[in-house]
Amino acid sequence: MNIVILNRWNDEFSCYSNYIDHTVHSVVYISTADNVVNLVNSGAKKIVLVDDVTEFSGLVEALEQAVDTLGRVDRLVALSEFDLINAAKLRAHFNIQGDLPEQVARFRDKVVMKKTVLAAGLNAPVYSELHDYPQAIAFAEQNGFPLIIKPRNGAASVGVLKIDSFDALENARDAMTFVDTQIEQYIEGVIYHIDGITDNTGVAFSKASQYVNTCFEFSQGKPLGSYVLPDDLFSQRLRKFAEDCLLALGIYNSAFHLEVICNNDRFYFLEVGARVGGGEIPFTMVEVYEVDLYKEWIDLQLNGGRSALRDRQPESVSSGFVLFPEPVGKKLINIDQDFNSTAVYASIFPAQGHFFDGQGGYDTILARFRFRASSAELVEDAVRTTINTFTYEVA
Repeated sequence: MNIVILNRWNDEFSCYSNYIDHTVHSVVYISTADNVVNLVNSGAKKIVLVDDVTEFSGLVEALEQAVDTLGRVDRLVALSEFDLINAAKLRAHFNIQGDLPEQVARFRDKVVMKKTVLAAGLNAPVYSELHDYPQAIAFAEQNGFPLIIKPRNGAASVGVLKIDSFDALENARDAMTFVDTQIEQYIEGVIYHIDGITDNTGVAFSKASQYVNTCFEFSQGKPLGSYVLPDDLFSQRLRKFAEDCLLALGIYNSAFHLEVICNNDRFYFLEVGARVGGGEIPFTMVEVYEVDLYKEWIDLQLNGGRSALRDRQPESVSSGFVLFPEPVGKKLINIDQDFNSTAVYASIFPAQGHFFDGQGGYDTILARFRFRASSAELVEDAVRTTINTFTYEVA
């Protein structure tokens, strides 16, 4: 095949030659100059540099260069959630096989995804597009507090506001852009995430996990933990609900990260990303379950068909992670590098003296822990213990 890869990374996830044999396939990369470190020795036919990987007209010109090199393009691969929309527009513009804008909107636009899920008879929070402040007042009067305001195409809880009262709504008024924004009902409950792979007929592999704290709380400075649930009746129900949502949204031959709220034993769709989950998820999947979500995703994008992951037997082992967010504006003085737990198998810390500038995302943060144990109960206990007892000093 002739393959174009749209790249915005410079870490291990940009080692695409681990997943695509560049001696069999002809590969062209589109990337910024500061992200080519893992591309230059990959065996690619060409690396087309762009100033801004988000600027569509520049991507069109870059893809024209790729076509000049390859003659035709069979697949366009983009693995970052922030590139899925532009990749779909490029496929439509150049008539390349794969997800097109109408499909991508169902798993990038939070208004479209909830509308689609509700139309399939599945539960989701009450929501609305948000265009002005009076509309926010009317939504609050009808649905009460708390309520959530968030970007329609956002990720990682960036720009999310939780509003608890009319006074708080007024105070947040200046922070609201009313452009590509939605407002939704806040549903109290436990939040779960389901991660896995779909092939051409449905879910081929999935793991259901329970959050300890939430992604929104992580964005507000609290640690975030998660542990994989046992393969019991509750987990099976949860994964079946996730699969129903994925099929309604038409997410096939893809990785996915889907979040669900459980309130009074009733599941509510929260949101989905048609990509590999962030944080430690891709690492624990490889290291504990021997499933490389990126490899499986790329294989399905290139070849489609039935995933061999369907033939796997359920594992008895559980995994999990804890992320300590950046204390923004602080410098790391000391950290308990000897902190341990019977379930911790990996821990990652920044260097002493590191300054936290708020740009670390889920990677360059205060601390990252990965867990493995024979039961979900052991991992949950280790996750909660780590959150409560890990020590460090910043100034």
